[in-house]
Amino acid sequence: MPARFCSQCGTKVTPGAKFCAECGNRLDGRGAAPMASGWQVTTAGLSVFGLLLVSGLAIWATILSPTPPKPAPGRGPAAAAGAADSNQASAPGPPVELPQEVKTFIDDLAKKADAAPDDKDLWVRLGKVYSRAGQIDPSYDPKALAAFEHVLARDPNDQEAIRGKADIFYDENDHKQAIPLFERYLTLVGDDPSARTDLATMYLSAGDATKAIATYHEVLAKHPDFLQAHYNLAVAHAQLGDDKEALSEFKEARALASDDKVRQQIDEMVARLKGEKPPAPPSVAAAGPAPSAPAADSGPRSPFQQDVEKRLRGAPIMGDRIVRVDWNGPGSARVLVQNFPMAAMPEEVRGKFTDRLAQELRAASGAHQPGGEVKLEIADADAGTVMATVTAAGGPAPAAPAADSGPRSPFQQDVEKRLRGAPIMGDRIVRIDWNGPGSARVLVQNFPMAAMPEEVRGKFTDRLAQELRAASGTNQPGGEVKLEIADASAGSVMATVTP
Repeated sequence: MPARFCSQCGTKVTPGAKFCAECGNRLDGRGAAPMASGWQVTTAGLSVFGLLLVSGLAIWATILSPTPPKPAPGRGPAAAAGAADSNQASAPGPPVELPQEVKTFIDDLAKKADAAPDDKDLWVRLGKVYSRAGQIDPSYDPKALAAFEHVLARDPNDQEAIRGKADIFYDENDHKQAIPLFERYLTLVGDDPSARTDLATMYLSAGDATKAIATYHEVLAKHPDFLQAHYNLAVAHAQLGDDKEALSEFKEARALASDDKVRQQIDEMVARLKGEKPPAPPSVAAAGPAPSAPAADSGPRSPFQQDVEKRLRGAPIMGDRIVRVDWNGPGSARVLVQNFPMAAMPEEVRGKFTDRLAQELRAASGAHQPGGEVKLEIADADAGTVMATVTAAGGPAPAAPAADSGPRSPFQQDVEKRLRGAPIMGDRIVRIDWNGPGSARVLVQNFPMAAMPEEVRGKFTDRLAQELRAASGTNQPGGEVKLEIADASAGSVMATVTP
């Protein structure tokens, strides 16, 4: 039997293995299941991920947001060029059972779509939800393709549907079907560095390393700071045996990376290239940028505080995203978290999450009797905004505007299409809440407006203002025309745009 190699890291794998023992990549051709903001599911992470499915919170946070954020560079090259039989994967294991509440959500969305066959936006959303569910249960992939085909039957040039199909075939490492779809999509939209990088990766998967590398360079000529292209280009050079170029590109990628997990991934790849021992991962306390919040209390923790921190850091989903816990009283603390999309969760899920935290507080209080008020504030580490307050008696869901599920006017449909097609921001829109005929709040995730130079922010908001003027001229909405761009996790407004 020919040797088999992991498509993610190139390590030789044991016959019959379902996952690579080195990097955790799935070996059934689909790649590692992407998380909300990580690169890949590691070997240790796979067992954790399985536990998260029990609660359903992971599904809501990473799959069922209308337009979830695309993972960082960890999608990586889908196949190692030249690796013997790298695509001959073992038979995939049985699909993971999705929680019933998730199935119900998907079924309800499908019924709404069936009742509105000409609502392209709804069918695109359904296709995206099916596609994300397919990352857990592959049986949803055919449904995702059917939803996108439904849209394309009505509009053969619908960009989101074309890209949706391309992404599914990308995740399945089906370069024969993915390449023409990415090429067609790029012909329609022009410049999209993420899609062009994925196209290059499919060229690499097809064995055309020269074309792949040239395409990565096309991306970097226009977007020199595009991390994913640098990372994938480094892997391409490494696969071709050009270690010098690979190390140079990994160096570029690491300098651009702002996430400790991403930098750790690059450091491990560099160590393998050099034949060195991979570096130890950074400590939890060192993860993430220092938020603008009260200074951390570095004094000794009481038994109650130690117990609560242990429970918090072991919590599904949120635990790994805790930057710091600041105690401002014997039983009162602010928990600073990063990339935790509370505002994007359905109200029922937010309620279950805060109820779970309240249970943990009650258990810790019963064991240690801290005295005084027992309270946790869950705050966004970057914005400092409190997203939820939880007490031992139970915590309310964070305040967030309710999504407007009513029919959209022609103006609103036009604006939403323009927003979702916007470079960079479009893929990061979680939800658009209309509070008037021409006024809406646009909730985005992982969109670093605060980090943009003033000139760049000005150009970005000017572009949105132009789109509003164009939509207003075509559809005449009446009343105030205004967009608030808000952070989906913290709920804070980052920019207000008018025509």
